[in-house]
Amino acid sequence: MLYDSKDLNTHAVIIGMTGSGKTGLGISLLEEALIDNIPVIAIDPKGDLPNLLLNFPQLQPGDFRPWINKQDALNAGLTPDQFAAKQADLWRKGLASWDQDPERIARLKASADFAIYTPGSNAGQPVSVLRNFAPPTADIMAEKDLLRERMFFVAVLLNEILAWMRTQQGTTSLRAVLYMDEIFGYFPPVKNPPSKAPLLTLLKQARAFGLGVVLSTQNPVDLETNPLAGPSFAELPAGAKNPKAYSKWNKDLLRWVRQNRPLRIYRCPRFNLSSDPREARADFMARLAQAAREDRDLQVEKLRRKYSAKFNTLNDRLMRAEQAVMREKEQSQSSKIQTVISFGTAILGAFMGRKAVSVGSAGRFGTAMRSASRVRKESMDVNRAQQTLEATRLQLEELDQRLQEDIEQIEAELVPNDESIQEVLVKPKNSDMTLELFGLVWLPYRRDARGRLAPDWV
Repeated sequence: MLYDSKDLNTHAVIIGMTGSGKTGLGISLLEEALIDNIPVIAIDPKGDLPNLLLNFPQLQPGDFRPWINKQDALNAGLTPDQFAAKQADLWRKGLASWDQDPERIARLKASADFAIYTPGSNAGQPVSVLRNFAPPTADIMAEKDLLRERMFFVAVLLNEILAWMRTQQGTTSLRAVLYMDEIFGYFPPVKNPPSKAPLLTLLKQARAFGLGVVLSTQNPVDLETNPLAGPSFAELPAGAKNPKAYSKWNKDLLRWVRQNRPLRIYRCPRFNLSSDPREARADFMARLAQAAREDRDLQVEKLRRKYSAKFNTLNDRLMRAEQAVMREKEQSQSSKIQTVISFGTAILGAFMGRKAVSVGSAGRFGTAMRSASRVRKESMDVNRAQQTLEATRLQLEELDQRLQEDIEQIEAELVPNDESIQEVLVKPKNSDMTLELFGLVWLPYRRDARGRLAPDWV
């Protein structure tokens, strides 16, 4: 059977008993859509659809080996490798009987990126359905079905698909496919589980956006058989039957808007910023905080440039002071060694000379004493150089402290707060107001099992 992909725009349902081939038919539809580069979201409560990932164009035994159940091989009296080879041959012959050659399998594998999402499990890619850590709303807490894990995820997913669909342009071509393998419990004719409302809306509206919905079930009695029927329309009020009344109501509406719906604008004179007409206070505060951060960074950068010359001067002075300390220490150390040598030579000469104190020995003692005097002087030079170094380091620390204080002052001055926000109410003028459409609409309601009217829109 051949069909155009856009035929699925009008949706489809697959009904059959267990083992009748519903999942096989569904997989065939999905494979053809994927080969046609049409995205697919498949909801699979039973867990059969992951077999779509078993795409082996060459159908080699090694492709099947990782997926072989060792118990099945044992029951067949074969080793896992032998059982893998048997499965590869079985698939090759079975696909050939349906005119499915390796080339088609390769096209399917190359046409799409497959991903399995498993909420509440790490078997596939885990999914977090919570946008934040806030507790569920009261209406969700009151809905016991919604708190069940599968129902909760399916309801959230369907609502997300619905929200995405409404952002798309209208089209008569098939844009995407939503497939659900076994709808039992999610779309009953009497009860109203959380999944029913968004699914009903999709069946009503998805066609216009190119989203095809395909449902599968083995329980047709548990399926809403007439999802698009049931809305009724109330009689027009007497006043609404008078065409002249609409002109008066139009003027009344404009006058009411002018008197009761002024435009609220938030303004921060400190940063010379005003909110956009539809910008919420929280969004304006966030934008204001970003502007404050940008202004702060700019001022801090200017401040750093202002201090940079002073830092460069002190850093140069610090480097020279460190070099002076090293130089004085080296000279002092050299003088100490020379003095020790001079004293050693004088003493040795005194002991080795023929007289108790010779002229040469006296000269050497004098040289040693002068060397000792130089050592004391150079030690004092080392101390002075060390003091200069410490003083320079202290100046650097004080300068850095002043810089940090100036930065903190800038940050304190540029923190937006509620006190700096003004609310300006702008009342519209008649000349500023335009009413593009004024008319009467019906809102659809549906009677539930108890005969009560309930809104039939999402």
